[in-house]
Amino acid sequence: MDVSPDLPSTADPDLAARRAAFAFLGAWGHEFTTPVSGILGFSALLRDGKLPPDKQPEILDLLLFCAQFLKMIHTNFFQVARIESGWAQVERTPFDPRECVERVREGLAALAAGRREAQLAVRIDPRTPTRLLGNSSFVVQALFNIVDDAIQSAQEGTLITIMVGPHEVDDAELLFTVAYASAPNVPSHQERLTQIFRRTDNWPPWMALELALSRRLCELLGGRIWVEGDDRAVRVQFTVPAIPKEGPG
Repeated sequence: MDVSPDLPSTADPDLAARRAAFAFLGAWGHEFTTPVSGILGFSALLRDGKLPPDKQPEILDLLLFCAQFLKMIHTNFFQVARIESGWAQVERTPFDPRECVERVREGLAALAAGRREAQLAVRIDPRTPTRLLGNSSFVVQALFNIVDDAIQSAQEGTLITIMVGPHEVDDAELLFTVAYASAPNVPSHQERLTQIFRRTDNWPPWMALELALSRRLCELLGGRIWVEGDDRAVRVQFTVPAIPKEGPG
């Protein structure tokens, strides 16, 4: 659903640039909502003193995760802004894709259990390399957004599985998959995802901002994103180049 104001079409390049800028800011502004809400909520729990002592370390860990994720979004925002402006290229450093998956699982497990009584499971193909060259924060944010959307759309009590392994079709790519059963009251879920991933504009001004951002991050990494299955059994998949990092460092 397009929630942008109904503006007249124009060939004015300045107006087009302003629209693109506001769409970009809208997409990224939406990203800050989840970690900021987490920080506020967990801080309030600690302040009110209503948590038993054995639960406080868990809440502190979640609070730290929200703060770290907020910092990552902040860093990614400026890096993507520079890339989109033509001032910089994607930074690539050594990373372990297994750690990316685990960070997302740790950050969203409590949300999945609380919102949908769902469970997050991780399946890592033993052939998955542990040392690649890429942008781990882009991978984490793209995967986080997909899993967060899955939690919102999943059937209550379902199992949401995060998988990673070599792509069977192209061994030069690493394949990430988020599989789940969508809720019966979410009509045309697969069609919605397909429309998001097939759009040609980078920053669509509509409600599915986090998935549009995942798509753009995958593109910047040199990968692609798509959806398979049907309205009940959904598999969102994306690839990143499996560039091996050799030598020390």
